[in-house]
Amino acid sequence: ASIILESPIAALLETLSAVLALTVIRKILNISLTWFPEYKLAILLLSLDSVVKNPITYAVLFSAFIVSYYSWSLIFKRGDILIDRLKSLNVTLKNIKYSTLVRVLALTVFAVFIAFIKPLSLIDEAVYVLGVILSSILLLFKEHKLLKNLSAIASWLTLPYILLKDMAARSTIEEKEELEGVSIGRIASKLVYGKPANMWLKEKIHISRSPAWYWKVEIGNFTYNPYAQINYHILIAGSSGTGKSSLAKKLIKELYYQWAIPSLTIDPHNEYVKVIEELNGIVVDASKISINPLELDESSPRERIVQVADTIQRIFRLGNLQRALLEDILEEAYAEKGILNDDPETWKLKPPTFLTLLKVIEKR
Repeated sequence: ASIILESPIAALLETLSAVLALTVIRKILNISLTWFPEYKLAILLLSLDSVVKNPITYAVLFSAFIVSYYSWSLIFKRGDILIDRLKSLNVTLKNIKYSTLVRVLALTVFAVFIAFIKPLSLIDEAVYVLGVILSSILLLFKEHKLLKNLSAIASWLTLPYILLKDMAARSTIEEKEELEGVSIGRIASKLVYGKPANMWLKEKIHISRSPAWYWKVEIGNFTYNPYAQINYHILIAGSSGTGKSSLAKKLIKELYYQWAIPSLTIDPHNEYVKVIEELNGIVVDASKISINPLELDESSPRERIVQVADTIQRIFRLGNLQRALLEDILEEAYAEKGILNDDPETWKLKPPTFLTLLKVIEKR
């Protein structure tokens, strides 16, 4: 847990709260036995007592903490990010709303009331009330809504979640307001320019004297807002099966739903047809569309012949004799369709295609 959270103290609090959560479960079982005097519930209650009231449980817990803390500090030479996070907190009564303080007080009073419902022992009930107060304070820092504040009534049961979500290691000290936009996913690291720093010891890593591009570890959610970017370009990269197409489909849908931004999708594998149809878009089957390079398009036959001959000569590296022969064949192909260079009225007729050109070559 210390390695995952990058904080031995957070790991201790997580594990300790999990053990203390058993006292809450004991309380629930004790109340349940009043209405459901089942033998199995009584056995389960005794089993929980053997863990919660056993000194060996806490001896092992704190011994593991001491080992993990010194291993983390001395072997890995890393600081505890939870301590850094707590040091950075600047909470005063001026920053906290009066209504929020009232909530915490109300929750504490309610917790005391619950403690008197079929109480176990003074220590057990004190542990429960302490968990409610601690959970309420942590929720207080985040100004959570009433519904989430009520979760503190579960005491130590919800404390691991609160610690992991709001105070776990590798989370940034500064709180960033989420922009309105498309939620892309979780940030693992960010490409920045500067001198790489040790995020635990707050020291520069002496790899290079000059600044360089490196991946800086960051934790948070990335929200894409096209109007908040320096430019509109985005690149989706990754190995096969990592969700590139799924992300592209999400961007197509969300950009249309949130900002009515349309999209033009070139789809060689027919992956986006359902998405386009869902948005009532137009799906164009490219196999049913053809482009005729011999279409005059307000040009004279001679101009088009020169343009087509130039293109074919560059692509296939034709010689001068081949080029001259190609122009003659093209002129004959237009004549096959009744289109003459000196008669503009014929330019409106249906132009030849490369199939016409092939037939002219076969005749020769």
